[in-house]
Amino acid sequence: MQYYTMTTDAGDSAIAKAIQSGSMVTFAKMSVGDGNGTYYEPAKTQTALRNEVWSGTPTVQLDQSKSKRVTATIAIPASAGPFVVREAGLFDANGVLLVVAKVPLMEKVSPESGASDDLNMRIYVEVSDASAVTVIVDQSQINATKKDVDDAKAEMQAEVDAISGQLDPAIDARIAAKTDVSGGIAGYDTANAHYADTAAHITANERTSWNAKPDKSTMAAATIPASGWTGDAAPYSQAVSVDGVTDTSVNEILPDSDITAEQLESLQGANIQDGGQAAGSITLLAYGDKPTIDLPVRIIVRGDM
Repeated sequence: MQYYTMTTDAGDSAIAKAIQSGSMVTFAKMSVGDGNGTYYEPAKTQTALRNEVWSGTPTVQLDQSKSKRVTATIAIPASAGPFVVREAGLFDANGVLLVVAKVPLMEKVSPESGASDDLNMRIYVEVSDASAVTVIVDQSQINATKKDVDDAKAEMQAEVDAISGQLDPAIDARIAAKTDVSGGIAGYDTANAHYADTAAHITANERTSWNAKPDKSTMAAATIPASGWTGDAAPYSQAVSVDGVTDTSVNEILPDSDITAEQLESLQGANIQDGGQAAGSITLLAYGDKPTIDLPVRIIVRGDM
């Protein structure tokens, strides 16, 4: 089954008018629907989704890698549902359908199920001129691709290196000044007497504060093998062994830093959700396409929650 996004006739007309007049097109609303229980092929003449089940304000951004593409992202809250998603659409402020998409099957379970979580969706829209589309940034939504994360890490590391380069000489100068002092600084002689000690000397308040700190989180690399998925239809199931996981631990799954573009696309298309956990293992449910290649991931077992 092929999944795709297209602009409608109304969308083409709105973008063309915006380019000609120098105005902007705004994707003011993003809706999702269940296709009225079945998949269908979207049409350029379409004016509404087959059966809308939820809508909200999307985050719209220009694609830095493709000049004629924009991305629209929405976070469906845990409180919504239950329903499944087969279709999505972008509307202007007047409710005109500008973009329609056929998307992989996603299930938004009921909050009462105990397994409900936010469902993040992103669709890509090819337009004749992306600069004619209004960029909307919703700070309440946190959605990042692997490239977004890598770029942020690189920027943060550069800032840390710059600060470290400024601090190191200043710290070295202060240490040199203190070691040349033979009296006159309160506590210096006492501290110097413990210079060769192998044990750290801390105050009672420091000991109390440190003992109250939460356990550290742990991270392990894992591979989700393509051969491990079971089931003839979505959701497909697979149990993955992970050290440190308990039946109550909070876990996060992230793409591995060395994941390929093909593997990342397969991971996103699988729409993997939490299927439960036990000591030493977690169960994954793929509500989208069953992966046909192994998927390298990082699993974080949170120690602070």
